[in-house]
Amino acid sequence: MYSNSPMPIKVGAVEIEGLEFSTTVEVPVSKTYTLFSELVYTYTQSEFKETFLSGFSQWGTVIAGDELPYLPEHTVQLQAGVSNERWRFWGTAKSRSEMRELPGAGSISQDLHSDSLTTLDLTAGLFVNEHWEGQLIVQNVGDEASIVSHRPFGARPNRSRAIIGRVKYSL
Repeated sequence: MYSNSPMPIKVGAVEIEGLEFSTTVEVPVSKTYTLFSELVYTYTQSEFKETFLSGFSQWGTVIAGDELPYLPEHTVQLQAGVSNERWRFWGTAKSRSEMRELPGAGSISQDLHSDSLTTLDLTAGLFVNEHWEGQLIVQNVGDEASIVSHRPFGARPNRSRAIIGRVKYSL
């Protein structure tokens, strides 16, 4: 019998382990200004525990010990900025390691993978009152380009530089 739906992964067929570290620091530098920063690092390992032929066409034959595709081993985000009662400004650097695009083990194949990527975002916020904030965000300031996926329909890049205006309401 033919089915185009993916075979379900059995419970226990995949093991994902990792470690995440985060820290936040705020330092008042005067009566009106505060410096702030946040660092988040995540380390992830994955492993299929069983060998099987996947009904999901992007996986194909999976061998016990293969790593899960599209799961970076390392991700890190560093945010730093300055604020006062009326406004705040900060930058966010985000980085992730290369990722395999097929189940596999050992070194990531150079023929089908997504490259590592580091981007910088800048955000300026203006507090209108205790509930409303206007923001101007520039994502991917350096317009870094990287292939983030080749599947299912060919190479696709990350988001290019974008400028976004946002209004936030906090309860």
